[in-house]
Amino acid sequence: MNKKTIAMATSLAIGGSLLFGAVFANASQLSGYETYKNAVKDTKNLQNETIDLKAAISDNGSSLVNVSLNEKLNESSNAMSNVTTIKSGDNTQTYNSYEQDGKKSLKAATVTNT
Repeated sequence: MNKKTIAMATSLAIGGSLLFGAVFANASQLSGYETYKNAVKDTKNLQNETIDLKAAISDNGSSLVNVSLNEKLNESSNAMSNVTTIKSGDNTQTYNSYEQDGKKSLKAATVTNT
């Protein structure tokens, strides 16, 4: 019985010291607020970005409309591409649009019945 008590106390002491060491090591790093603030400041320097947007409308658990958008922007080359998918009932429509060098193009919608 004495050996079990010693083993348990030793494992608690080692585990506790590891836990406190990890806490003190993380305390010296930036806080979550500081990290967020730095990220917001750096957004003005973005050259490329991708936006993924998903929206759904449902009524009493039945899905009426699902919309997904994927847009890619490249500020350095002044280019943009966009893929929008709209699903309503059994119909799915996909729209593609592109812009490069000030010229815009819209690809005809693809309609799929499922």
